[in-house]
Amino acid sequence: MLFKLIIEKIQLKQHLSMEGVKDIVATRASLNKGLSDELKASFPNITPCPRFVRTSSLLIPNPH
Repeated sequence: MLFKLIIEKIQLKQHLSMEGVKDIVATRASLNKGLSDELKASFPNITPCPRFVRTSSLLIPNPH
């Protein structure tokens, strides 16, 4: 889901501005292992974007 947001930003050429790059890095910060040490050093003030939280109502109930 978040990868689609990054791809969409690139397709819309938003990655060409510093604000667009910061948005992409913030999205990357919220994925799996977060930012690499190099990205953390280059963008020290980045706050990860909020992640989607799955609720129990979205889960398929166990039929047994």
